[in-house]
Amino acid sequence: MKVRVQMFAALKEMMGEACVELDLPPGTTVAQMKHTLAERYPSVREVLARTQVALNQEFAAPEAVVPEGAELACIPPVSGG
Repeated sequence: MKVRVQMFAALKEMMGEACVELDLPPGTTVAQMKHTLAERYPSVREVLARTQVALNQEFAAPEAVVPEGAELACIPPVSGG
């Protein structure tokens, strides 16, 4: 199944892409999707480990199943002041 993953903040800068499309097997969880991203983009593995994922515009637990056609957003931790 195809899903679209939007990148924000440091992930967007590190990956050099604002959005990626992934082909995932049915029943894939948010955690498994993050693992797939880490395999494709090893340089962001550490940031992905601390990244929140929104699934269809709502924050999702790692065990949430990603439905076909889902829109995901990877939102890394940010700091500021």
